[in-house]
Amino acid sequence: MNSRNTKSIFLNKPEFSDDRLDRSALIIGDDWVGEEIAIRLSLMGLEVTLVSGLTDYENHGSETDLLLDSLDGRVGQFRATIVKQDQSLNKDFGFVVAAQSAIKEARFNAYGLKKVPRVFSISEFEQLVEKGDPLPERKNEWYHAAFIDDLTGDSSPETFRQFLAVLERLKAIEKLQPYVFTRYLKVAGFGLEKRYRELRRQGVIFFKFDDGAPTFKNESGLWKICFTDPLLKRDFELTPDIIVVDEKLSPQTPPGCLNRLVWSEISTPYLQSESPRFTGVLTSRVGLFAVGPSRGVFDRNMILQDVDGVELEIRKILAKTMPALGRIPVVDKSKCAFCLTCVRLCPHGAITFFDRAEISKSSCLGCGICIAECPMKAISYVNNPENHFIVGLHHDESKILSEYTGKIALFLCSRSAAQAFKSIQFIVDEDVVVVEVNCAGSIESHHILKAFKSGAKAVLVGGCFRGNCASVYGNILCENRVDLVGSGFENPVSEKKQGLSSLGINPERIRFVPTASNTPNILLKAISDIKRKIKGL
Repeated sequence: MNSRNTKSIFLNKPEFSDDRLDRSALIIGDDWVGEEIAIRLSLMGLEVTLVSGLTDYENHGSETDLLLDSLDGRVGQFRATIVKQDQSLNKDFGFVVAAQSAIKEARFNAYGLKKVPRVFSISEFEQLVEKGDPLPERKNEWYHAAFIDDLTGDSSPETFRQFLAVLERLKAIEKLQPYVFTRYLKVAGFGLEKRYRELRRQGVIFFKFDDGAPTFKNESGLWKICFTDPLLKRDFELTPDIIVVDEKLSPQTPPGCLNRLVWSEISTPYLQSESPRFTGVLTSRVGLFAVGPSRGVFDRNMILQDVDGVELEIRKILAKTMPALGRIPVVDKSKCAFCLTCVRLCPHGAITFFDRAEISKSSCLGCGICIAECPMKAISYVNNPENHFIVGLHHDESKILSEYTGKIALFLCSRSAAQAFKSIQFIVDEDVVVVEVNCAGSIESHHILKAFKSGAKAVLVGGCFRGNCASVYGNILCENRVDLVGSGFENPVSEKKQGLSSLGINPERIRFVPTASNTPNILLKAISDIKRKIKGL
């Protein structure tokens, strides 16, 4: 079985080399952000290709657009198919940067307004002002302009920045009175509060509503705003010459081939998973970066910081100064059954396949999920094949097993629960044996069963909160395994039922607890609870 020729199954699947690092970048973006990144990376000496964030010509594309059709690979060797009308080009890239622009949707419907000649979205009005086009004709001596921002409570500083920019341009118009109707002033962006206070000083009137937002009525083709002044508590009506409405900002749905690289079922519509472990522009795939709206950031100044971040991270990789986050496992090809379990489950896309599974040293973060999930036990850390899940090579599992008798075995994730334990170890140190692991997802069922067979009174497994795992879903895999050990499972080799029930052990003696480095109280409570449970049993 192991001698079969699997190359014929994937005739077009090329091999990867960890020694190769293309000094080139594919940038996916169709506005100033992509252009800014292209300039930065070009100055670094990288060959840059800028493609549109659009996904098809039929609905949006023009003859000049380059579109991304497919993308695969890993850092240093991403392989893309780029399409221009009816022509396609296959090209390799060292890095990929997603910098798609935001989708802007005017909130006319949210306020009961309709798009008519005197009602604009903020982007439409900003373009009108920048071009110097005349405003709609005034009805009276004074020109009244009403700006509606964030009455729904979910606007952004970037939208408020647009309002401020327009208001600053309009102050040159004589006898113009602007009004801003808002619920929350989004002044967290750089310099926004100072600009807001200056506009107030110049005569712009801001109405801030905690409740009782204004209503809009259409009378004879003109919109009337009815509201109660939040400070005076008096009712007012205003029929402005123009109304300018804010917009909802959201990320574009990434091209499917790009989203598949970062487990779209978890990250959609953003390229980053919800885990805060992926800070800045980093994603779960090494060498793939998310900038601005692609990661939920819309403020211009913060996007420029993202551009700085991309440059810094690429310089680190090129200089080979990336920190070693974990030992790199290897595949024993004589045992590999080519089931692709490791390929499907690797949260970082570090495993590819040719004649057998292959692990990229440049992409692997050492979580150990592939080792725990491999049904043929074909993957291990070559320098520590038996005790792969234990942090550090100084641990001896046989010595730890001898210490389990009469104590609670704690299997703790090095990034979360193990850090939390340091704050409470002086309270519970005598009652427990701690095994610190790379990731909770690396803990296998037989590790837990070994602890019980060696005399442990109970087992407590501590992993990250959901949405907080550096291995994206390592904590979820671990929690599922803990449930299986408690409820029982069938060994596929011996076809015998395994689990705590087969050992005559009450399943209440095992528990998975989600925690974080800054929540030691949760871990302490879980330990105290299981102690009481043991006494009750």
